Amino acid sequence: MRWPPRKGSKVQPRSNHFTFIITSYNCEKYVEKNLNSILSQSYDNYDIVYVDDASTDYTFEKAKQILEEKKFASDRLNITRNSFNKGKMENVYNAVKKSKENTIIVIVDGDDWLISERVLTLLNNVYDDNVWMTNGSYRVQYTMHYFFNS
Repeated sequence: MRWPPRKGSKVQPRSNHFTFIITSYNCEKYVEKNLNSILSQSYDNYDIVYVDDASTDYTFEKAKQILEEKKFASDRLNITRNSFNKGKMENVYNAVKKSKENTIIVIVDGDDWLISERVLTLLNNVYDDNVWMTNGSYRVQYTMHYFFNS
């Protein structure tokens, strides 16, 4: 399939299903920005697996509260809290094993966020039978600090 389609073409974009796997450890400071960036996606064929890896702060409670307040559908959500720290790879592995068949996995760390509400739209347009993996990166956000002598 060619994307974007030529003018006048009746080709419809695919409707891929995505699963966000969010692994988090002591990310209380970032959980709101992280989840809001995912919940604000304009493409809505996705679910969320949120794994709190035995955080010692209020990451789990804050994530649960945000997801409840935003009324994210419970049939599209799996939020768990480990009783001990398992590490990122074990958490990702377990989440992938439990994911729906033919879903596209999007791994997001608990202290990261998506830069745009169109990330899934872009990924949906890119993924076809010839694409089996993409890789995202990060952008460093600098802030200016001014120091004055008194």
